[in-house]
Amino acid sequence: MRILVYGEYNADDMRNVLMINGFRQLGHQVTVLHLPKSRFRIHLWVRSVLHLWNNVFDLVYVGFSGLTSVIPAKLISRITRSKLVINPNVFFYETQVEDRRRYHPDHPVAKLYKLFDRLCVRLADIVVADSTEHIRYYMESLERANYIPLPLGVDEGMINYSKPSKIDDRSVLFYGSYVPLQGADVIVKAAKILEHEDIQFKFIGEGQILPMIKQMASELELQNIQFVDSFVPFDELRKYILESTVVLGVFSGNPKSMRVVPNKVYQGIALGKCVITQDCLPVREFLNPDHDVLTVEPNNPQALADKIQEILDDRERRQEIEEAALKTSIGLYSDRLASRLLSSIADN
Repeated sequence: MRILVYGEYNADDMRNVLMINGFRQLGHQVTVLHLPKSRFRIHLWVRSVLHLWNNVFDLVYVGFSGLTSVIPAKLISRITRSKLVINPNVFFYETQVEDRRRYHPDHPVAKLYKLFDRLCVRLADIVVADSTEHIRYYMESLERANYIPLPLGVDEGMINYSKPSKIDDRSVLFYGSYVPLQGADVIVKAAKILEHEDIQFKFIGEGQILPMIKQMASELELQNIQFVDSFVPFDELRKYILESTVVLGVFSGNPKSMRVVPNKVYQGIALGKCVITQDCLPVREFLNPDHDVLTVEPNNPQALADKIQEILDDRERRQEIEEAALKTSIGLYSDRLASRLLSSIADN
């Protein structure tokens, strides 16, 4: 199959890296045309379309954060008589209005976001979503389309690691971009419940609500939280993950968080760690709660504190989950994901 990976997608995002690697591992001919984000966007669109005019493709693929390239991608797919597949992971309205709450739903910008999201869905032949729950949401709020559920997956290169010489048996790691859906405040409240236990929490990252979270921890006079409030490259982040006993997912219980399994959950599993995240249908769709991942009731600090305490006190149970996590991650490798996607496309 001749596949064009096209647009202003995030070239470093693991979703895109995995899919491109998967296509190539399966032996398909992959052409990559990555457009830089630019105020001269339309000029780049025209040049790219002219450049690809005489090419032949079976599939045009636009990955995560490439929604702004869907219009020229559709033109290319029409010219080459190929299918247009988009894998946005999230749409503008969902991110800017529902998740980050930057605009009220009645704001003109919010309405423009929704119109553009609907246009992208209408132009695509197939839309990839990271869970069936996300598909249900899109079918209610956007145009009906041919949707395919596909987990985010893991980088199989993460599996080839050397275990650290020392793992702190009482360490709990949270990392992220501090958007509301992650529920960092729930974790802080759980840390307060566990403040007299020999448990150390580490928070890594920077983002929207980090100042609020740090203020909250300060007001609660917590001594069991360490903040690394900066962006950490993944090679360094992997070291933090491997040296931790427990890795935390998301816990807010807000509508968007209940539709996804975040990347950090898959990363923790791929590195053979015991991961705790909120219980939701997407987790049950792709993983096995109480077997390869632990789940708790959303937005429940007490439940999270109890689960952390329970698993830190049970080394044997923790090792069982870590071994199961590694086995599960094999089914989420890039070639498996690409194969699932292409098989689903063929059926549509």
